Amino acid sequence: MTEKEKFAPVYRQYYQQLYLFATRYVSDGEECHDIISGAFEELWRNFDHVDLSSVKRYLYVSVKNRCIDLLRRKVKQDRYIEYVGVMAKDYIDEQRYEQSEYRSAVVRKVLDSLVSPDREILIACYIEEKKYREVAEEMGISVSMVRKHMMKALKKVRQMKESFKKSDLFLFFFVLS
Repeated sequence: MTEKEKFAPVYRQYYQQLYLFATRYVSDGEECHDIISGAFEELWRNFDHVDLSSVKRYLYVSVKNRCIDLLRRKVKQDRYIEYVGVMAKDYIDEQRYEQSEYRSAVVRKVLDSLVSPDREILIACYIEEKKYREVAEEMGISVSMVRKHMMKALKKVRQMKESFKKSDLFLFFFVLS
């Protein structure tokens, strides 16, 4: 029996269960699907090293860890946005603060428009200043996948350029750099 023939029933048997499990941690259904897909991708890469009797545990642990990682990244992102707001409040007058709030909303809107894992990879590479290799290791994907997601994220940012003033887009890239 080939690996593909062994893998397919595992995928069919556990996908829905893992989706329901992931929704206990993450409320966004699309992010849950991405998490589960990542777990199965990791399983596929290590399939010849995983004992079939422990595959269920392997998948559940992988999904749980990916959910927790996503929640941590979201907390970090929220803290960063809050930090930018607090720092800006201390150094600018009321009018500039309102502009800053607007610009933060623009940045938030751009980040929220990105789907997972594009958003997390963009944040990790630009805000957290991580190298592609670091991001790939943390997310359990290849460096080429990180590049692919970065290209998709940056393409989306360029598409949104039309809906924002140049100063807002400049601020977005300033915040990311």
